[in-house]
Amino acid sequence: MKLQKLTPKYSIIIIAMLLSFIGCEKDDEKIVEPTMPSAEVFSLGSNTVTIKSDLIESKSPILSAGLCWGTNPNPTIANANIFAFLSDSAMYCRVEDLSPNTTYYGKFYAFNSDGVWYGDEFSFTTNSNATDIDGNVYNTVKIGDQVWMVENLKTTKFNDGADIPYINSDWSNLQTSGYCFYDFSADNKALYGALYNWPAVNSSKLCPNGWHIPSDSEWNTLINYLGGEAYAGSFIKHSALTSWTSSSSTSNNFSGFSALPSGSSSGVVGNFIGKGSEAIWWTSTVDFNLNPEHGYNIYRATTNGSPSVIRNGFLSSAGSGIFLSVRCIKN
Repeated sequence: MKLQKLTPKYSIIIIAMLLSFIGCEKDDEKIVEPTMPSAEVFSLGSNTVTIKSDLIESKSPILSAGLCWGTNPNPTIANANIFAFLSDSAMYCRVEDLSPNTTYYGKFYAFNSDGVWYGDEFSFTTNSNATDIDGNVYNTVKIGDQVWMVENLKTTKFNDGADIPYINSDWSNLQTSGYCFYDFSADNKALYGALYNWPAVNSSKLCPNGWHIPSDSEWNTLINYLGGEAYAGSFIKHSALTSWTSSSSTSNNFSGFSALPSGSSSGVVGNFIGKGSEAIWWTSTVDFNLNPEHGYNIYRATTNGSPSVIRNGFLSSAGSGIFLSVRCIKN
């Protein structure tokens, strides 16, 4: 099982080294147990979980804190464990590479000069995966009350079995549904998914049955749960340095959304931009307040080095020649 920051072996070694400095005698000083916080499941996926809590309160300085977990009750630091990320007001622990449809047990731990302390045990059960009509399997994640796919859509067929036309020629006057891969390379499919134009999105047949393309309002629900437009980008971007072209200092992926910089294509055939620096997704919403005659097809995006999620749109009349990523949300 992969841990985000530290493998169990090295965690245990460090804990053992720190505990070796704890004195055997406390000069009759009364030991006061730290106040261990309750656990909140911040996001729960088919293969990941992020646990959030208040900060630990302790009379003695906390030397380290984190989460231990396992598939059996009563886990300890001898099991898998991970150090916590501490903000000014909260503690986050993110675990990856879990198994779908599996129940896990967890406890917060902390150690100070008095020893190792554990919080109350809690449990969680990971989600199931989703599958599209092509047989592509997607991890899923529950964020607040919503369940999202963790990867961008990859399907080459509508959910009724009809083929989506693959577009690799002049699309400046295209009026029908289509998809392509970034740089016209199928090598980009596995990691980044496919790019779709507005007629494909507007067909309401892109996502698997039981799923749909999120509306602008549903994106707002996600963004508000993650702290608002100014901060949500940090919570949804994949934190791996190998995916975004610059430092992941603005990315923690605590939501489990795992946004990757898949780029887009617009206007002119073969004009691909933004891979490595931008993630941009269609919503299902047309906003006529921006243009009463034609409306704007609304999208959401986050960019390299920015903690925000932006809202913008393309004039509906141009949507057939613009290809963006798609995420699906559960009905």
